[in-house]
Amino acid sequence: MKMKKLLGMMAGAALLLGMATQSMAAFEDLKLIRTLYDRSASVTAEIGTDLGVDLTTVSGASGDVGSLVALSSFTGLSSLSSFVVSYYGFNDAVLNEADYWITGTADVAPVLLARKGVTLQGIGMQLQDYYAQTGGIADKSHAKAYESAFDVNGTAFGTFGNTLAAGSLVANIYLADLATGDHYVDSYLYFFDYNNRQSGSTTGVQVAQIRTYMTAGADGNYDTLFDNFIGTTINPSAVPVPASLLLFAPGLLGLIGLRRRNAK
Repeated sequence: MKMKKLLGMMAGAALLLGMATQSMAAFEDLKLIRTLYDRSASVTAEIGTDLGVDLTTVSGASGDVGSLVALSSFTGLSSLSSFVVSYYGFNDAVLNEADYWITGTADVAPVLLARKGVTLQGIGMQLQDYYAQTGGIADKSHAKAYESAFDVNGTAFGTFGNTLAAGSLVANIYLADLATGDHYVDSYLYFFDYNNRQSGSTTGVQVAQIRTYMTAGADGNYDTLFDNFIGTTINPSAVPVPASLLLFAPGLLGLIGLRRRNAK
């Protein structure tokens, strides 16, 4: 019971810290942004987070980044079947020197079409400005919101504002699997040295692995959406050995040594 209360207190503290972090987020160029929202009409919230990751060095980054987001923030959310995430970033203040970072999968790299620089610069800057003004707590129906601008009100899902080639519409990742298995979903970040390309298409270069995970609730379970949180890990390493096992290991080795001595 004490452990359950402790988990609940930790989750609450994380939420408060996350809200404070959100209010200070700048959503600047060359920073990795995460957008979470649900595709159903009944859930209007969209939450953007400046994860604070420098995109020029994202390949070497690792560990948890940004703030946790409470699933309870999405009023009306009843399941994760249509809940999605997108990770992306911009460096497009100078159009002819523009760079982009867009989500993809392990198997499919996004392919950015030519002559999309003006489109991306326009909707990208508007989104950054909107998130900066609202602290990332957005309404997906707002003209500057991700769902409205980049998914064209849901009619061009995964296209990153109709800028990706057919067969590579992977800018959004479904998170239904958070409710099962290991409670995380992996995606990948791709880099585009775009420079306002006027002909041909550009295939993104994979630069980082991104893991989106869900925390357990205060009861230690994943069966409710009210006290679970969503977090992000950049370039996750191998699953760490649990601390309890590390504490147990020296004793186990000692027992093995004792058995060997007794066997002589």
